[in-house]
Amino acid sequence: MKLEHPDHTSNPLFSPEHAYGDKTFKISGKPIEVIQSLAYIKALGGGHLYIGLKLIPPKILYYQGQPATPEWTDRLSQEDYDVICSLVQNQKWIKSVNVWAGELVDHDMDKIDYTTDMDNRFNMHPMDRFGKALKIHWTQWQRIRMQSWLDIPAMPGRPMGKGIVFAGSGWEPRDVYQSWIKQNIGAVSVFVGSKQDYADFKAVTKIQASHIEAEHPAEIAQWISGMNQLITTPNGWAVGIAQALNKPFMVQSTPELQQWNSPYTLPERGNNGVF
Repeated sequence: MKLEHPDHTSNPLFSPEHAYGDKTFKISGKPIEVIQSLAYIKALGGGHLYIGLKLIPPKILYYQGQPATPEWTDRLSQEDYDVICSLVQNQKWIKSVNVWAGELVDHDMDKIDYTTDMDNRFNMHPMDRFGKALKIHWTQWQRIRMQSWLDIPAMPGRPMGKGIVFAGSGWEPRDVYQSWIKQNIGAVSVFVGSKQDYADFKAVTKIQASHIEAEHPAEIAQWISGMNQLITTPNGWAVGIAQALNKPFMVQSTPELQQWNSPYTLPERGNNGVF
């Protein structure tokens, strides 16, 4: 997919020597991994992105010696690919996005052993593995992930007085909801998502928030960009988008992950956490 970017060459302030590069990058895996990898693509000067589809099953079989669970059998899918294209279309440092078909690339970010490299497994946040694979110095990749790396235009016409966006599926009971209700969080928040996700959210949390019906991640991203904070679950694209925008967020905890090495939080930032 060739991306159409505005032509800035007629701008007297345009500097061709500062134009982004033509390196090639390849990534597959889970959606959040792809979004996180974009930080390193930008830091390395940008270029052309290749997305590997349906590579999770062989990767899991190779590294873990067992088949992928059903929810990852077909990921990344064509739908995932289309979402990525829609999210990066405004990034001038991404010159093109294509489905990977075996091309040799300058930087293969799939060359990360998630299970047998004990240094990666126990002493690093998952996002740091890209820095190691790309041979970027530790201090550099720390700086990379402390910044935003996506430019998503905010959704115009944000409802007055609304600063929090809820999103995601798979809401689970939490004691903190009662505290949020007492703080009248519903008055300053909107839920952005499908009718079913909104119904599930209300049934579990008992929070009455305004509802914006939107299901495509690119549209949800515009709402996240224009709000002050995101509260979400690990299911879906919202967490990765909030990370990339450097927006404050809270994400529903998962029992098998600790916060310090959870892909859904970046502890050093101090503007995100779990509930």
